[in-house]
Amino acid sequence: MYTRIGEHVDLCQGDIIGNVILSTVPDLANPQLYNNVGEPIVVGNVPLPPGIGVMAAAEKSSVLVLSQCCDCLRKSHISVCRIIPLDVFDKSYSMKSPKKKVEHIQESYQRAGARPDAFYLQEDPGGFPRSVAYLLETYSIPRAMNADYLVANRLLRLHQEALFDLQFRLAFCFGRFATTDDYMLTDDDKALVSPPPPAAEVQPPDQAAAAQE
Repeated sequence: MYTRIGEHVDLCQGDIIGNVILSTVPDLANPQLYNNVGEPIVVGNVPLPPGIGVMAAAEKSSVLVLSQCCDCLRKSHISVCRIIPLDVFDKSYSMKSPKKKVEHIQESYQRAGARPDAFYLQEDPGGFPRSVAYLLETYSIPRAMNADYLVANRLLRLHQEALFDLQFRLAFCFGRFATTDDYMLTDDDKALVSPPPPAAEVQPPDQAAAAQE
């Protein structure tokens, strides 16, 4: 499932990075905000003044890079998702026999559509455990100040088949399905771009009379 990174040192989609600090504000309606001297403040529904700090729970985790390779080199932010050990993500997995574990992986993770929010990751002899990349828990990391750190803490890279599958799973998880080609258009919009109806065929007088008979 993995390939040697070799001399390609740039970050790419499908890279697994270790030792990344992640945090979220769990309650957006009641965030814990502090001014630049550490005093708690309340700002309400107004823009935040400069120098505000936020108290949030922090967690160190491995992450999977979701951004395309070219975006990792030039965009302002790099998108990643959190990696969770399979035993933690799927409590039923650890209670199964070895054969049932394999069948469970095939049925729940290999089969497209069974768990569209989770991308399964094999264990690696270097110490990386069986895990899932949880596609719904994504983070946006500023690239300029963090790219070197992400490269230095890179653990693994998906091989080409696994990367293609990741791209498919991303499209499957976040893609748009079962819509018509013009559902975004209003009736007036559709009238502007729809082809005109075909002109009625004019029949010769003798054929028109025969049709009426």
